[in-house]
Parts: sequence; structure tokens; C-alpha cells
Amino acid sequence: MFKALMYLEMPMELLLLSRLLLTLQRTKYAHLVVLTSESAILAALDVAVDDGVVILSLSLGGRSKPFYTDNIALGAYSAMENGILVSCSAGNSGPLSRTLSKVAPRILTVGASTTDRKIIVTAFLGNNEEFDGESLYQPENSPCTYFALFYAGWNASDIFSEYSSSGSMNNSEIPGKIVPMLMSSRQHIYVDGVKVLNYINSTKSTAAAISFKGTIIGDNHAPTVALFSARGPGQASPGILKPDIIGPGINILAAWHQSIENNTNT
Repeated sequence: MFKALMYLEMPMELLLLSRLLLTLQRTKYAHLVVLTSESAILAALDVAVDDGVVILSLSLGGRSKPFYTDNIALGAYSAMENGILVSCSAGNSGPLSRTLSKVAPRILTVGASTTDRKIIVTAFLGNNEEFDGESLYQPENSPCTYFALFYAGWNASDIFSEYSSSGSMNNSEIPGKIVPMLMSSRQHIYVDGVKVLNYINSTKSTAAAISFKGTIIGDNHAPTVALFSARGPGQASPGILKPDIIGPGINILAAWHQSIENNTNT
């Protein structure tokens, strides 16, 4: 029999604990409990130990604490004494150092890495510049046709329109055009964005095209630690090297039981 207990992190301080037990006899049963306190999490860990699980996987964030005040570290110690592997996420507070969440020595701390798979879309400008990005939306047989650019900051009713506030734009001017918007502060995207904006301001006859290239395998730089993945050393015990391992954590795809249309309602 193989048993596992999985924990998922939820926003607004709401912790969703999903107790998932799997058996090789194709018997599946699960219990869903909503909890809001660390003491409840510790109680759930005790129940998991009593159930005889072999793996505990906890994706719970939070700041690093001294081990004697960290309920997950205390629960992991009890689980370790019973031969249970406890795996915790490193956290999403990278790339600065000393941002790890779970650093106790009896926990397998897992960071996130990039993969060598990209789902490429390329934007072409009328001045022959091009920029590679990624998009899960990959229509079949989509022609790479040039359209005029409509900058969301032109003739807008409020100063935030360039940050993709669609309700602030004159929608009658948008059909048949490509609309660039400010959506990220990441450095490499900012550099490309400045080039696009400079092109828009350099001519009255702007043009751009988008080419959907599908999945591309092969990245000489992968795997690398994801930008958001928390870094060590741990504040509670800097002498313990963490994270222990990294695993794929960027653009992980999952199957869905029905087709999802590309519209504003999905």
C-alpha cells in the first residue's frame, strides 16, 4: 500500500488540507478539510503519522522560524521518527538570499527549476525587430499577418490604461489592431518593452505580427533555479545547506477533463 498526505497553500490565510490516500488495489478515497491555524496543521500531521503514510508533501509558505516554534518542523520531526519522508517547498520569495521557508534538517526542502521546454510565440515589429515570448494559446494554421499597433496609452480616459485597464480605452478603435500593454516589471521584459514603445513613438505607420511556433524542446541553460524560488541559507540555521534539491517548477502543464475555449469567461 502507498499512502501520501498532500497540502496545498491557499490565499487570504486560508489553508486547504487535502488528505489523499492511494492504494495499489485501485481503491481511492480522500478527505477534504479547511483549517486556519498551525495547531490544526500539526494535528493533521499527527493523524497522517497514525494513518501510516510514507510521504508527506507540504506546499506551505511563510517565513523561516526557529525550529522550536515551527509547528511544521516539529511535526516533521515526529514523522521522521516514524520513517516518513517529509517534503516541503522552498518558498516563492526569491531571488534574494535568506528567503527560504522550511529549512529544518529532517525536511526535504525542494526548490523550483526551469525546464528545457518553451511554448514559443514571436512578435515582429515593422522595423524588423523581433521578440520571443511564451503563450499557451497556440492556434492552428494561424497566419503571421501584420496589423497596426494601438498603444493603450493613446487617447485614454485614465492614466492607468497602459497597464491593461481595458475598460478605460475606446474600444471602437481597437478591432483589427494589436494592443501592447505594460504588464510586468521584470528586467528583461522591461528592456524589450522600451524597444517596442520607442518604435511606436517613432512612426505613425506602426505594424506588428505574431507568430505561434508551438512547443520547442532544447534550452542549453536549463535547468536553472527559477527566479522566484527562495534561496538559502536558512535564517533559522545557516549551517544547514538548503534547498536540498530542485525540481521542474516553471510552466508545468496539467490535463483537464474538458475543452476550455479562449474567451473572457474562462
